[in-house]
Amino acid sequence: MVDAGPRLGGNEGAAVNLYGSAVDDNGSVSTTWSYTAGADVDPGTTCSFGNPNAPRTTFTCTDDGEFTLTLTGSDGVNAAVSDTTTVTLQNVPPRIPA
Repeated sequence: MVDAGPRLGGNEGAAVNLYGSAVDDNGSVSTTWSYTAGADVDPGTTCSFGNPNAPRTTFTCTDDGEFTLTLTGSDGVNAAVSDTTTVTLQNVPPRIPA
């Protein structure tokens, strides 16, 4: 069973905590996060996961918009299972250095 966790929000440039989980009755599960940027995301936006192989990790992007995150789990025996969640990042006003 794989659960990508709840729909989340945050600010561009700041890490958003992800609360995914993956369990298997017959042993351990390896997991991998991936993302797809929504139509409202500017080209050139880059995103990263704190640890793309940990169900509980962070997600950070350089720009605002809506992102679909997918957590995929595999026990190495059965077909992989995936679940998705959405992260919506708000625009942050630029800062002018002093």
